[in-house]
Amino acid sequence: MPPERLALHAVLRSDLGAMVQKVFNTLHPGQEFVHGWHIDAIVHAVMDLVSGRSRRLVINIMPRSLKSIITSVALPAWLLGHNPSAQIICASYSDDLAEKFSRDLRTVMQSRWYREAFPYTRLDSRKQSAREVATTKGGFRLSTSVGGTLTGRGADWIIIDDPLKAQDALSEAARRTVKEWFDSTVASRLNNQAQGRILLVMQRLHQDDLAGHLIEAGWPNLVLQAQADEDRDFPIRLEEDGALIVHRMRAGDLLDPERMDAESLSRLKSQMGSIAFAAQYQQSPVPPDGNIFKRQWFRTYDDRRDIPRHGTVAICWDCASKPTDSADWSVCTIWQFNNGNAYLLDVVRGRWAFPELVAVAKRLADEWRPNGILIEEANAGVSLIQVLQQETKHPIIARKAKLEKEYRAGQAAVHVEAGKVFLPAEASWLAGFLQEVLAFPNGRHDDQVDSMVHALLWDAERPMLVAAIPWYGQKPLEDQFPSERDWSGMLDLHSDPFAADDDADPEDSGPHLI
Repeated sequence: MPPERLALHAVLRSDLGAMVQKVFNTLHPGQEFVHGWHIDAIVHAVMDLVSGRSRRLVINIMPRSLKSIITSVALPAWLLGHNPSAQIICASYSDDLAEKFSRDLRTVMQSRWYREAFPYTRLDSRKQSAREVATTKGGFRLSTSVGGTLTGRGADWIIIDDPLKAQDALSEAARRTVKEWFDSTVASRLNNQAQGRILLVMQRLHQDDLAGHLIEAGWPNLVLQAQADEDRDFPIRLEEDGALIVHRMRAGDLLDPERMDAESLSRLKSQMGSIAFAAQYQQSPVPPDGNIFKRQWFRTYDDRRDIPRHGTVAICWDCASKPTDSADWSVCTIWQFNNGNAYLLDVVRGRWAFPELVAVAKRLADEWRPNGILIEEANAGVSLIQVLQQETKHPIIARKAKLEKEYRAGQAAVHVEAGKVFLPAEASWLAGFLQEVLAFPNGRHDDQVDSMVHALLWDAERPMLVAAIPWYGQKPLEDQFPSERDWSGMLDLHSDPFAADDDADPEDSGPHLI
């Protein structure tokens, strides 16, 4: 064999990056292979798995970036070349895609160059199928689709490539199916839980997609944006002397300018919309400026002393679907309203059993002594309304939601865009609140959004004469505000001024003048 061919084989065996290029040329003869630094970054991250420096990895990158050639074809071929007994399971969102990658791998492993570079790895002609490529040494690459059965099969490597179609990103049921399949089926298929490797590579589609699920669980994450939104260093190579070579991507830099220039990205953003573009190309399911609610629309106040002293205080509850639901949150937002402006004072959020929920609601009501306690008449809120009406003298306002969440949110967004909603400049709960609000309707949770929307719409529906009534709560500056006895004649603190007439339509009982 000519020396140059021997040298090439040696490079292919030692360098997964070179293997990627050779695989591309084999599968796409006549097409030019355009090398980008992002390929080196992916290969470096994958080699951390190969070496054992890590055993779990999530890679997020835009479509058409060679991610499938690298992870679903070149990597399995390289692993089987070095260890013909390796057992690999690869999964994709559809049967057709899974079978295509299986055919691609077979094409590579049957090629002359592969058989010369990895002479100890041979395909077993008796065990080939549309979904499985097997070696004579007992190794294999088994293709499956998300949700497919893996009964009786185990693996040393599990590679998941695009587990969810972009069209299904907004389907909560589809996202849940993928996560449940992973948790109940995939995670238990490793031959050795301590030593097995799992790799997920996908474009982000939603905050609550499988990548988000695993990142939240603490998995390492390589994020490659189509256009960098901040300066960031990416390891691309580890030298023999241990030196780490990095590529610096500065804010505004393009990931792959030869294949996706700024004009192309702008055109895609216009075609797809900012929400889908932010997820699939920027790997950020929440656009920086928000979805229905934009970040720049919210105004801030530095200190509660900046809030006008006269106004209406309201507590707004959004309760979990079940009193003991472990998945949903119960949320309470506390507001002061003044002349059409809304000031968010506090957010309290937790997963409480119903007795705890009642105790928290009573404590907050006693602490803030609001002009009204708004509770959505649904789920655990129905029981909370009954208990608070029976056991306290606070003004309870039952609210029903007739319209869809996104429609109601759109109505509330009008007031936010008008600059009438103020948030504190600093608060321990502020980051979580903004993350959920800006993500809506694509976020994992919407409890804080529901509470805010109910409060803003209630205030918008009320007659504006309440501006003449001072805030009499104990927080935050009780020593600077009129005491209860100073103006107790203006308002009976133990009455229920919000209660609807017995014969009135419950829907008409929401906004009432105090």
